[in-house]
Amino acid sequence: MKILRSTFLLLLCFLVLPFNMLNTAAASSLLQYPLFNLNNNHAQSLDASATGKILLINFFAADCVWCERQFKALNLLQQHCGASVSIAVVGVGAGSINNFRNKLKSHQITLPAYIADKKFLAAIGDVPFTPYSLIFNEHSEYLEKINGYMDAEKLQRLLMQYQPALNCKI
Repeated sequence: MKILRSTFLLLLCFLVLPFNMLNTAAASSLLQYPLFNLNNNHAQSLDASATGKILLINFFAADCVWCERQFKALNLLQQHCGASVSIAVVGVGAGSINNFRNKLKSHQITLPAYIADKKFLAAIGDVPFTPYSLIFNEHSEYLEKINGYMDAEKLQRLLMQYQPALNCKI
């Protein structure tokens, strides 16, 4: 009975663990999940944003003040590191397509932008709060999560840990 109970608990942990604790293969497979692209109104996977570069995915909410600060850092990172890093933003939580678009437009975000649906959020174990970011290497393998806001210089240093030859200076 103890073995059955332990097996059940272990299986349950693998099924409900939050995304930041999933193994690399499971996390990377989520990049292939089609999300609504706010830029072109089509379903598109996040791996389309990764073009052999490090990929930083930032989750934001339409009513998140800290996300506005994160947008400024992402814009700066994109300006200085865009040749070496792919950045995508994903809207989560309550808000219409227009709310998300207006938020991005008001902060002059021209990055690939998506909306996470319920299935995607269930697959990653939900996003605990925003801003929340995930980093993948150039082979679409999950590397790290970032809880909360991180300024552009810290983001650059973090990315350089994974790709020391990163062509980027802020």
